[in-house]
Amino acid sequence: MVGAKGFEPSTSWSRISSRNTILLARLALFCVEHADMDPYSAAIGLKSDPTILWSWLRLLSICLYTCELKPHQACGGLLKDFEMCTDTLKRTEAEYNLEAFKALQGEQWAAPLLRKIEQNGGILSAPMPLLLEIRVACAFQRNGIRPQYEFSAGSGTKSVDFHVHGSPEWLIEVASLTESDAVKDATDDDGLFTSVVLSSLSDDPRHSEEGEILRAMEHIADKAEKFPEPSPGIFHVILTDTRGYAIGMADRGDYREIAYGTSAVPEEQAHYWNGRPILGLFDRANARNSARLVQERVHYLGFLNEKEYCTTEIEKIGYYLPNPNFFASNRDASAQFASFPLRKNSHLP
Repeated sequence: MVGAKGFEPSTSWSRISSRNTILLARLALFCVEHADMDPYSAAIGLKSDPTILWSWLRLLSICLYTCELKPHQACGGLLKDFEMCTDTLKRTEAEYNLEAFKALQGEQWAAPLLRKIEQNGGILSAPMPLLLEIRVACAFQRNGIRPQYEFSAGSGTKSVDFHVHGSPEWLIEVASLTESDAVKDATDDDGLFTSVVLSSLSDDPRHSEEGEILRAMEHIADKAEKFPEPSPGIFHVILTDTRGYAIGMADRGDYREIAYGTSAVPEEQAHYWNGRPILGLFDRANARNSARLVQERVHYLGFLNEKEYCTTEIEKIGYYLPNPNFFASNRDASAQFASFPLRKNSHLP
């Protein structure tokens, strides 16, 4: 069961009771709004495990009410085929990727990206991170921006995905969180029903939301080594697609916890690893080498969780968090962010 911490009635893990409600609401919302799932197929059943039956009944009632389903339409399996939700192309996504690919034809700056996609199986088969890059590239082109792709930033032999010229300049590295091995290991498929158990009570700590957060932090932090030492007039951004985080259930609370740590979110959304608060990537108390690079080289962390795969979605839903080690105040961070090339309606707290 997604976010199943606390779904075991006799051994609730939650620090306050509202956590269960939040998890149920998040899962119900996921069922209802996930791409390519209409209301009649979004919530389709009960799992007969008595230890979680009460939660399935509550979730079923939410789905029936929210989706206006008839009971017979709501029975027969819930969240079937989790891989479809994270690592497999949805129809709308495939169509938009193809549209972006065609739109970039003839753009000289995008030619290396198009070649790389062709070399990796084409627009319908290329790895998810490459497909994210082409959607971001299309967003640039749509806004009249012609960045340099795979810019050698002088940090070893590695390159940053996009360099946007101007005043100021922007270096943007794109990251994609794919489905973790922990989620795959925690997936149970009995042939009729599929469930994922992510619980703080699991014998394997990776099979928990805390484990997913730490995995996401490690993946994002690894990108920081691509950036050079900061220079005046140049800002560095890591933009992360969170579709593979806890099977696409990421929200702004998760993003803030990744960036700033447990102390940055309400207690009902907080996570603890081995009984201790999680230290965010921007937190100076996080002394891991990869986190240090984020603190010293990355000005903003951006997050995406696309649902519609359509024109302007990337600009509209982007959620960006500033590194307090670079800015005197949120006002200062917002002023600098005003020139971000994919800003539009993107949110900066």
